[in-house]
Amino acid sequence: VAKSLSFSEPQIPIVSNLTGEQLTNEQATDPAYWVSQVRQAVRFAGAVTTLDAQGATTYLELGPDAVLTAMASECLEDAERQPALIPTLRRDRPEVQTLALSLAAAHAAGARLDWVTFFDGTGVKRVPLPTYPFQRRHYWLSVAADAGDPSAIGLADAEHPLLAATIETPEGEGLSFTGRLSLATHPWLADHAVGGTVLLPGTAFVELALKAGEQVEAPTLEELTLQAPLILSEQGAVALQVSIGGPDEEGRREVSIHSRPDGAEGGWSSHAQGLLSPQAPQAHEPLAEWPPSGATEIDVEGLYDQLGAYGLEYGAAFQGLTKAWQDGKAVYAELSLADAQREDVQRFGIHPALLDSALHGIGFLPDSGSGSGEGVKLPFAWGDVSLHAVGATELRVRIEGKGEAASLTLADPSGTVVVAVGSLRLRPLDLSQLQGAGGARDELLGLRWVEVSGEGEPSSGDGPTRLASIGGLDLPGVERHRDVEALCAGLGDGEEAPELVLWEPAPGRSQGLPEAARATTQDALELLQEWLSEESLTGSRLVVVTRGAVAATEGEAPDLALAPLWGLLRCAQAENPDRFALVDTDGSEASLAALSAALGLEEETQLALREGQLLAPRAVPMPAPPQEDGEPARVFDPDSTVLVTGATGALGGLVARHLAAEHGARHLLLVSRRGEE
Repeated sequence: VAKSLSFSEPQIPIVSNLTGEQLTNEQATDPAYWVSQVRQAVRFAGAVTTLDAQGATTYLELGPDAVLTAMASECLEDAERQPALIPTLRRDRPEVQTLALSLAAAHAAGARLDWVTFFDGTGVKRVPLPTYPFQRRHYWLSVAADAGDPSAIGLADAEHPLLAATIETPEGEGLSFTGRLSLATHPWLADHAVGGTVLLPGTAFVELALKAGEQVEAPTLEELTLQAPLILSEQGAVALQVSIGGPDEEGRREVSIHSRPDGAEGGWSSHAQGLLSPQAPQAHEPLAEWPPSGATEIDVEGLYDQLGAYGLEYGAAFQGLTKAWQDGKAVYAELSLADAQREDVQRFGIHPALLDSALHGIGFLPDSGSGSGEGVKLPFAWGDVSLHAVGATELRVRIEGKGEAASLTLADPSGTVVVAVGSLRLRPLDLSQLQGAGGARDELLGLRWVEVSGEGEPSSGDGPTRLASIGGLDLPGVERHRDVEALCAGLGDGEEAPELVLWEPAPGRSQGLPEAARATTQDALELLQEWLSEESLTGSRLVVVTRGAVAATEGEAPDLALAPLWGLLRCAQAENPDRFALVDTDGSEASLAALSAALGLEEETQLALREGQLLAPRAVPMPAPPQEDGEPARVFDPDSTVLVTGATGALGGLVARHLAAEHGARHLLLVSRRGEE
């Protein structure tokens, strides 16, 4: 077959991958040479070395990605001149833009380009240069060629504006991404402030999780719960880490996002926990008709002034909502990304500022509660988030209320779906938690029970929430069952289980205190295991009602037989979001009457009722001890007793010695599970 072809001498020099030397005319016209291409080894390194010896300084890869560019870089590590290695195409990047950037890079490296051909038909024309000579003086500081290059320290580039490097576990199942955030490196984040404190938007956590899922072929963000805000101070930076675990039996992976002050050791703070699914994103109906017929336009002028009055201070980067309409219980809006943020948009899946702007329309929903005195609400729990296209700068969004949650469908100007959010729940934020937080990361936090508001009966959005109880708890109008088995047995064909099921543990105080605590906790553990194993109860929440198990007000002492129960339930809540809730009462008639209002606060999974008042736990900065006579303030009163748990271990010993040496503590109560040693 090769002999039947016609061969000509090459018009430009070619370096052979068979010999590593320049191809001769005899070789080029010999059919046997070309047949040997499929038989002999490829001498790529030799070919690159020959090019370097001939003075080549610019290498342009013509291919579908940058594979050969990376290989050539390794071959030229010891080259005397630092070459320019430029791929013309990259996977998952627009071809026209990538090719234009590669030509620009070649031009910057000194290659001669035929600009007349490049701009042919575009109307671009040449203009004369200034008549004065260039001074050719550099005013910028020179930077080492490998500065900021993760490969210089053995890492892979994460190729994301918020992340710098990718780290794979030795087993190859897990993956971590690292980055560094500050208002100096990412100034647009300063346009997202709450109560005067700059926070990383919740949409950025979603973008980071989706980026992580893309790398492990788990494109659907099944759930993501935001645990604590990430505060960005005016000075300094934070180190960011996104971690993905190995796949479970169904291929799902846990994802978590942590941060700590840049340069610090240990002390990682958890901000988000979620679950990634390998299931392909579901198809969604396009938003073709725009605006929808019959929808009433909403006046959005002054929207951001109103949000600012609530404490949501959005700068230009986040003021993306430009128009809005309402049609029944749905809200439609148009969004636009600020020009200053469009440069990096292709490196994001969905730009956090653009996605955050979509959330601003939630306040227009009829049942959103906006302006109802509940204070600032921020994203809390995301569910079923999928990304269908990247690089969007203009979007249209449909927002629908689903009880306490909302769903969002975002599409490009043609109506094609770009992002879908199956469920988003917002949660009120106490602005007092953020006061001074930007510069007070090392403050000592304490638990405080603060009053929260709650009125009316619990509702699921489609009507009153269905209630039931198990065990000995007997409430008016609430169907009572003996246990979980009886509850499930009483469900008819196709009948759904009650949304809330209440259970009150038996006192069990006929025994001694240790025995009562052990028996109560054992009963609760068995109940939790049975609850989680029942498939018919996956959409139900178990509300454990205790009496005096926590000290929620000044002067209270918890019932030590029931206090361990709260510790057990907190662990169960962390492992199974939305499946359990805790309510502690003081036994008063007013608190019993307020129980219905407590059950209506679905976002509060831990509550205490005291004389009808609803209290929720909050982590707040503890006041600094007063200073006297110029003496430094002490965190601990040296005359008080300091409890140290896990005290017989190595860390416990270090803590005890530190308290004595640095804080003057003289009364230490050392507690350990192993007893005396």
